[in-house]
Amino acid sequence: MFRPAWFSGAAFLALSACGGAGGTAMSDVPDTEAEKAAVATEIATMMSDPAMMDQMFAPEAVGGMIPDMSAMCAAVPADQAAACTQRMESSTATIQSVQTEMMGKAKAMQPALMQDMGAIMARTYTGEELAAMHAFYQSPEGQAILQKQPQVMAEFMPAVMARMQPLQLEMVQKLSQRMTAAATTPTTAIPGAVVPQAAPLPPGSTVTTTVTPPAPTTPPAALPPAQPRPN
Repeated sequence: MFRPAWFSGAAFLALSACGGAGGTAMSDVPDTEAEKAAVATEIATMMSDPAMMDQMFAPEAVGGMIPDMSAMCAAVPADQAAACTQRMESSTATIQSVQTEMMGKAKAMQPALMQDMGAIMARTYTGEELAAMHAFYQSPEGQAILQKQPQVMAEFMPAVMARMQPLQLEMVQKLSQRMTAAATTPTTAIPGAVVPQAAPLPPGSTVTTTVTPPAPTTPPAALPPAQPRPN
């Protein structure tokens, strides 16, 4: 809904470079907190992009939140497929009705959202900075920049992703290689490491060793005497 916050700073710098900031009349600078909030809310409204609400509730935006009715119908038994398809077709009007209703509610929230944004800006910027931004956004140059900013961001974000994806892939590969190497490397002694030794006994100490004799074993049973073999 809002253009990037850093854009406000860029606009303020551009205004200063053009001499607009120094030319702002001091009488236009908001003094009280209420005046700052009013000016900031107006700036937030100028910075807002009303088309964003339409994009948030567009069919392609909410498509992932709605079950795929065609896939559901493909999974039902053949004798129920026709009825499922009919329900799917009739649900299209319901979906569009709900989208329109939600879009209307979202747009009705916009004034309150602008006040929220204005309150934050009023706490963040000085009266002089708010006056400079307000003057710039009302100028033809400021209006043109606001109108072109969505186009800049639409082209910029794919460029960011194109540069970041190879870097992310490289990070995953390096993590995998180093974790594998750490898991297969044998543990070796560290040069200079001191192996703990048992503390020596004090002079005159004796060591008592208890020897446990082995358990007695049962002797094998005696064999019966040999009997004479009959002739």
